[in-house]
Amino acid sequence: MKKEEIFEMTKHLDEKYILEAAAEPKKNIKLKKRIISFAVAAALTASLSIGAFAAYKALNRESVSTYYDSSAIDKLERSGYVSGLTTENEHFRFTLETAVKDNYNLLAVVSVEPLDSYAEQYIKKDYAAIFTNATYADTGDEVDGFASMAGMKGYEKGKAYSMRLEVPVNTVNGTADLSRPINLKFVRDQSNEAALDVDLFKGLSLDLKDIKQSKNAVFYSPAGEKLDVSEFSIAVDSPQFSVKDVESSDLAPGKEYKFKFDPEGVKMHYKDGTIGELREKLNAIYMYLTKEEKTVTILDLNTLIDPEQIDYIEYLGTTFKRK
Repeated sequence: MKKEEIFEMTKHLDEKYILEAAAEPKKNIKLKKRIISFAVAAALTASLSIGAFAAYKALNRESVSTYYDSSAIDKLERSGYVSGLTTENEHFRFTLETAVKDNYNLLAVVSVEPLDSYAEQYIKKDYAAIFTNATYADTGDEVDGFASMAGMKGYEKGKAYSMRLEVPVNTVNGTADLSRPINLKFVRDQSNEAALDVDLFKGLSLDLKDIKQSKNAVFYSPAGEKLDVSEFSIAVDSPQFSVKDVESSDLAPGKEYKFKFDPEGVKMHYKDGTIGELREKLNAIYMYLTKEEKTVTILDLNTLIDPEQIDYIEYLGTTFKRK
């Protein structure tokens, strides 16, 4: 795998575990099948204009509910995780609804509104992706990593298309510094046939700045493996396999790689004696390749938790405790 190529892999639960984890059919855990190459153009032409920004007072709860339950949305509003930045051109309007960051990732919800038939044609495809060039806003230097935006369900005409924005800290290209302001310029996707000859993303840009840092707590296994738990995710530095276990051909753009993950095997034991099961909180699983040929696995939660109230965690047969 070439170092200049970036792969973000959204992994999938084995189908039998999806069925076993669901309390009832309508609550099946759905992890969408996609492997996306984020090798994009290194630079944009200097002629690109900056998109128009405006204040956005109300959070689009319907859009945000694609990734968070109602209690989480209430907490996001109360906790200052709402952004409200917008950028638009003649084809699209993007609204950065919420943005949260921890030690491993920045995750945001972006409402994407098509303003013409070209834009609508682009996002009609299930699980559409939009690509970015990420630079540090304070210096203009390129971010050592990537920022990607993809949908988890199909577009419904007349409604904003809810997309998940991810900016991981550790990737094959290096380490991104989430403490610095990051500028995202959205770039043309040459691989999408719906793009035609129209530059749908010209002038679209968002600044990720003043993003609030989540609370977090760190838990360790007897062998020294680490779980870093924030309000919205669980990060695992030492998963059960590394990229050395995967054939290089399996990492080619457009191919899928599946692993079995049983959500029943992850339970959070709280200090008050209650137990929180992951199957009730799991939104998606992300995996990022690192320069060290390891993986970082992110369990993205669809609700907000208080890591300070967790006593210990059972993770796939191993107990993780505070030091």
